[in-house]
Amino acid sequence: MTLERGRLLCAFSATTVLLVTVIAQGTASAHPPSGIVVDEQGNVFFLRHAAPQLIHVDPSGKLTGHRLAHDGKSPSRSHRMAGDDEGNLYVFGVGHSFWKIVDPGMESQSIVPIVYKNVPLPMASGKSLRTSSYAATPLAVDSRQALVYTQSSDFGLDGNWQIVRMDRERRAVIVAGGERGYKNGIGRAVGFRNFRNAGMAFGPDGTLYATCAGSSIRKITPDGHVSTLAGGPEVGYADGVGGDARFRWMVGLDVDKQGNVYVADAWNRRIRKVTAQGHVSTIAGNGREAHVDGAAEEASFVLPTGVAVGPHEEIYILDPADHIKRNKMRVRRLTTDGRVETFATMAYK
Repeated sequence: MTLERGRLLCAFSATTVLLVTVIAQGTASAHPPSGIVVDEQGNVFFLRHAAPQLIHVDPSGKLTGHRLAHDGKSPSRSHRMAGDDEGNLYVFGVGHSFWKIVDPGMESQSIVPIVYKNVPLPMASGKSLRTSSYAATPLAVDSRQALVYTQSSDFGLDGNWQIVRMDRERRAVIVAGGERGYKNGIGRAVGFRNFRNAGMAFGPDGTLYATCAGSSIRKITPDGHVSTLAGGPEVGYADGVGGDARFRWMVGLDVDKQGNVYVADAWNRRIRKVTAQGHVSTIAGNGREAHVDGAAEEASFVLPTGVAVGPHEEIYILDPADHIKRNKMRVRRLTTDGRVETFATMAYK
């Protein structure tokens, strides 16, 4: 079993039914989106799941919305995206529905449902899966167009979570997980506490990284060995190495070409960087809830939920204007010279 990273730097889904510039119609989102995608040309994509719409921001900052629908159906209540090395985007909806977007952001954009053969897989515990009402679990795709996602019999903490790989022929196998609690190891002897509102991405060597329970970053090698790169079961805020670091509700995650991991540490309102050796540092944000651009250490975020590495190593961040109403979404950008700027803003009518 081999897990590899595709060339698209994060990702999303569907047929263009409605095209809107700057203002996207619909009610405010109950949950802020956390999946943000940047392709090799600098196009940014994220999902407004309540509509649902694929939001496209071109390299100049122009924002358009594409409603997602196929034969009257759409990916319901989706939060996460992933992309393959051909530029296609993938969405995971409620009820184990998988969708593929071809030519995202273009006039020729189309969305099609993915027909799978043996999904969902039964849990090792014998319990039935609880996936029909929640689609905020992470999604990633490797260079062979295999989809990697999570499943659980219980969406609470210690909920018997598993990581699943579905290959291009749409047959699924369990990569790791099945025990309750927080346990490292290999295969089904591993315990993942919680993947709700988590992020997941591949490194350049095919290693899979995922935020777990909002407080740790787990590392899954291509042969299924699971370890903790940084953080642990306890929440807080601290830079440091490995288990000495603390996070508070990490959501989005991405990996650069050197294997450095970037996470949106939402409730700490900071962007954190983790090296391949587990050294954790804060690269943007002062912890105050506000919308303030400027030097990285002086900038403020409202609730950063998504993060993606751009083609020139700049970092794109999803940050709602109000974490209660969530009726406006900003795309912030951390430049390579250490400044945070607002790249685009979308308001919901």
